[in-house]
Amino acid sequence: MTTGERIALRREELGLRQYQVAERIGVTKTTMSKYENNINVPNSDILAKLAEVLQTSADYLCGITDEPAPHGDGWVRVGNSDKWVIDMLSDLNHDNKVRLSERAKIMLEEQDASK
Repeated sequence: MTTGERIALRREELGLRQYQVAERIGVTKTTMSKYENNINVPNSDILAKLAEVLQTSADYLCGITDEPAPHGDGWVRVGNSDKWVIDMLSDLNHDNKVRLSERAKIMLEEQDASK
């Protein structure tokens, strides 16, 4: 399978449209189409962004491995914008993690109700 085919397959598995991925990695829909059709090859910066958006590794996209989630199903790629939250969570003690989890559930319910 080619890099373009892997990009398209992973995008489809995640239920994303070409334009959505293109917007997230900072390219046009036409460029995204060219990547998926093996007309253009993404450079290393774009490949890293694709791996993040497609929740996989560059190794998978390049065909080095056939495992889209190299660390198992529980593997999650976290962008820099969310990393600070995880860093703070790891410093909390167990009781505070439980309290935060309960509060987060309430916030999600309120958010869903306001939609």
